[in-house]
Amino acid sequence: MNIKNLETRLKKHDTTKAVEILKNEKKDFNVLDVIKKTKEIKENNFILDYVLKNGGATLYDSDIYEPSNGYAVALTNNIIDIKDFNIKNFKSGIKGLWIDIESGLLYIDTVVIIEELESALLIAKKLKQLEIYNFNTKECIKVAQMLTFEESVKITKRNRYKG
Repeated sequence: MNIKNLETRLKKHDTTKAVEILKNEKKDFNVLDVIKKTKEIKENNFILDYVLKNGGATLYDSDIYEPSNGYAVALTNNIIDIKDFNIKNFKSGIKGLWIDIESGLLYIDTVVIIEELESALLIAKKLKQLEIYNFNTKECIKVAQMLTFEESVKITKRNRYKG
């Protein structure tokens, strides 16, 4: 699967899709229900389009959130098919999203943002995460390349006693 295929899948979600979804839910619905469902679909598509164009996104209570510094560390890992994404299921907290283009799977992680690199790496290692996201450089850092625990403790202690 490629980005064009994913974008095509997203574009199929419109008012017609809203009606189709409501019919499948087997409930009576009216024009207001269709409008609400269409709005929900458009909000989902906006976020997914942003993720596709930017390689990922950070959401805070369902809005795009772009911190200028710190490191995102995933606390949980949720993987869903892109077509099953619905922002209303992920309304609270900070979430990190990215799409595996080959499989069409959407990764949605609950994340914390940590200011210090050493602390972020230590937490990520403890949680068995492969990478953390650096908001300063807009790049991922592989956790396997981090310092050993003992080296990190020495750095942390040294930094505490500098001031």
